[in-house]
Amino acid sequence: MAAVNTEQTFRAIQLDRPGWRRWLPLTRVLPNLVDEAARRLLPGYGDRLDARQRRRRAAWLELHTVGRPAR
Repeated sequence: MAAVNTEQTFRAIQLDRPGWRRWLPLTRVLPNLVDEAARRLLPGYGDRLDARQRRRRAAWLELHTVGRPAR
């Protein structure tokens, strides 16, 4: 499979260049590593982590479906 040329791809589908936003997913690396290590090492941390993530997802869904029921 040939390498993907990002610039050509963005031009072909008429998207703006990603610029600095390209690197935003990397900001989650350290928090994810800490959470994963704590989940494996600390009893009960996994349950608290799960509850926290569920609250975050519910808040995100509420924010993005204001006035509309989720499908």
